[in-house]
Amino acid sequence: MRKLILSDAFKMARILKTTEIKDELSKLATKFGDTKNKKTNVNEIGLEVILTLISASGNKDVESQIYELLAGVVETTPEEIKNLSISGLKDIFVKIIKENDLGSFFKSASSLI
Repeated sequence: MRKLILSDAFKMARILKTTEIKDELSKLATKFGDTKNKKTNVNEIGLEVILTLISASGNKDVESQIYELLAGVVETTPEEIKNLSISGLKDIFVKIIKENDLGSFFKSASSLI
């Protein structure tokens, strides 16, 4: 798995714009960035992100964009991402969150929301 790069942010921005889930993810960023809650459960946040993306992705184009984005980060194929179990997908999100220090990112982002 590689670190997130700027092009990933732009791909994610296009997905967010298409699905109109910015507000839902902002709430998650606020929840994850809550410094009072020192024991934020990364597994819980990962699962919430997955469920939010899945519920907003009824559009086949968005589904394909998500497969492509995750395949790039995980360094695999969109087809392999498409065939992941939900628990496997959750594990990927947890690893992305931990390895890219998204906790710090969400803390910073939540202060801007």
